Amino acid sequence: MNWLALLLLAQQPPGAQPLTLEEAIAKAVANNPRVDAARLSALATGETVRQIRSAYSPTVSALGSAAAAPDDVRLGAGGLNNPIVFSRVGMGLAVNQLITDFGRTGQLAQAASARTLAEQDVTRSMRGAVVLQVQQAYLAGLRAQATVRVAEQTVATRQSTLDQISALAANQLKSELDVRIAQVGVSEAKLLLSAASNDRQAADAELSTAMGLAVPQHFVLSAPAANAPALLTLEELIKAAAQDNPEVAQRRHLLEAALRMAEAERKARLPAVSAVAAAGVVPAHAERFTRDTYAAAGVNITLPMLNGKLIESRRTEANLRAQAAKRTLEEAESRVARNIAVALLAIDNAAERLALAQELLARARQALELAQLRYDLGLSSFVDFSQVQLTVVNAEIQVENIRYDAQLQRAILAFHLGTTP
Repeated sequence: MNWLALLLLAQQPPGAQPLTLEEAIAKAVANNPRVDAARLSALATGETVRQIRSAYSPTVSALGSAAAAPDDVRLGAGGLNNPIVFSRVGMGLAVNQLITDFGRTGQLAQAASARTLAEQDVTRSMRGAVVLQVQQAYLAGLRAQATVRVAEQTVATRQSTLDQISALAANQLKSELDVRIAQVGVSEAKLLLSAASNDRQAADAELSTAMGLAVPQHFVLSAPAANAPALLTLEELIKAAAQDNPEVAQRRHLLEAALRMAEAERKARLPAVSAVAAAGVVPAHAERFTRDTYAAAGVNITLPMLNGKLIESRRTEANLRAQAAKRTLEEAESRVARNIAVALLAIDNAAERLALAQELLARARQALELAQLRYDLGLSSFVDFSQVQLTVVNAEIQVENIRYDAQLQRAILAFHLGTTP
């Protein structure tokens, strides 16, 4: 088996499995621990809403007491009152129900709901980052795969040219110099193939890491459908990102949570009204007890008076945090708008470069046909023909690089827009 066959087998490792971009994204999202951690954190934050809203539900406690004391014993110290201690055994239930705290609990619950939405936005942002990383690795693999294909074709073409020139030189129809130059061309093509094969396997390793695989694997990648939709204007894209970008959405929800907390702290100075009730039985008691059961109900009103300006300080803190959240939202919106503008320029530039590269490739192939004809007619040297061959190879590689770079720029734009698949 010759050297070229061995190299071709090396760049197509055994066990290489077919893989689409959708499959790579699904595996990466399923295997990435950061996405799962963010999702669990969002679920945990969501439980705080239930915890706060539990204040609207009645609390029921089961109580039991037992005491033994000589007759007419009173507490001698430890309080302002002077109650009598009776021997008794009692059991019952106590119920407490919030009637109103003038909306403070509602504001706290809405703040918690906003924080939950912000955590969900973090999960979306984390997932989007993972998807973009996979897209970058996948497109890099496709680029390397295309470069390998060009290198293989180059080796085959130059080997065929070398064989022809060697046969002509054997019949003294071409010079030995042409043979040597053709051999140099074959060696250059083999070197290109070796480097491309190494880049291809490195891209597989990078893609395996992006997918969360512990051991690098080898893949046969399928090019995604090139159905690039028409782009909106910059203003329309920025407006869409203001609604869909997960980072902007997170900052907006955090601002809402901060505003709700500020309102809740403002209401902290208002009274809280609750109803209380208790009922039960006293199966064993002192003779002075006249009933074996008890029941009572009432209303409690709690109004904060003096607390060392704690409420005022918490209200000031909440207002300052709301102002900081607003400024952070403005900064995020500005950064996302800048990123979208840069990505849009990159897409336009990639489309322009691709058109120019394709034009260059078409002209280089035409030049190669003319150079081949002139060389066959003995009107030019093999050096000129070899130089045109090199130009064609470089143009083919450049077209593939720019094509996948354009797709990557669209993936980056989708990430900033918050529309990552």
